[in-house]
Amino acid sequence: MTQNEHTTSDQEYLESFQADLIAREAKVAQREQDVSKREAALETKSTPVAVPSGLSEADLDLSTATEDAKQGRGPQAAPSQRKAYGQWLRDHHPGRTPLKSFHVTLKKRNTDDQAFTVQAVDESDARRLAYNQAGVAQRTEGYNALVRRV
Repeated sequence: MTQNEHTTSDQEYLESFQADLIAREAKVAQREQDVSKREAALETKSTPVAVPSGLSEADLDLSTATEDAKQGRGPQAAPSQRKAYGQWLRDHHPGRTPLKSFHVTLKKRNTDDQAFTVQAVDESDARRLAYNQAGVAQRTEGYNALVRRV
């Protein structure tokens, strides 16, 4: 009778031991999945986000602007129109510079050209934003940025 009692208790012990092992294996598998997700997130190349500085031209309320000021927004505007537009901006949006659309092409010998359309304050800001989007350090030798106002 004692042998039967020992067999039952040994079997219960083995079952509880096996259940404990299964629970531990599940925890280890979950940890491995978490680690592989973190590694995959680190391996994906994140593109730098370049934040434009300035005020979007779409946000400007031109209802108070003169006709010369409205015409001064365009890339082919006459100097007097540009001056009127600049004065209107200083009067109605002090300290804020409007963003303009630029098309920037990054060129490097023996590689494909990379083209970007960015909203920037001026040509140097557009060049900086394009370099950031391409993941290239600024003023890197071998790269040439061609900037054109859209």
